[in-house]
Amino acid sequence: ANGNQPPITNTSADSNNGGEPKIDQRTFPEHLMDIIEEETRDGYGILEWAAGGESFVIRDKLKLETEVLPRYFNAKCKYMSFFRKLYR
Repeated sequence: ANGNQPPITNTSADSNNGGEPKIDQRTFPEHLMDIIEEETRDGYGILEWAAGGESFVIRDKLKLETEVLPRYFNAKCKYMSFFRKLYR
């Protein structure tokens, strides 16, 4: 993990801190691995680990942008923003 990456901002409000957004201290690669793990386990087939688990596959770009990304990132997160983060 790269220590130079800013923490991920989770947009879900936490009732324990007055409704303020929670700050996730994981780096983008750590957060991405957890997302892929959850999506693979849940079996929606939009984003999942490839055979062997060394890479991942986006099976439906539109559903990734409209269904998956809003669950884990800012509701306005677009595919290209996600894609650019992969190369940072």
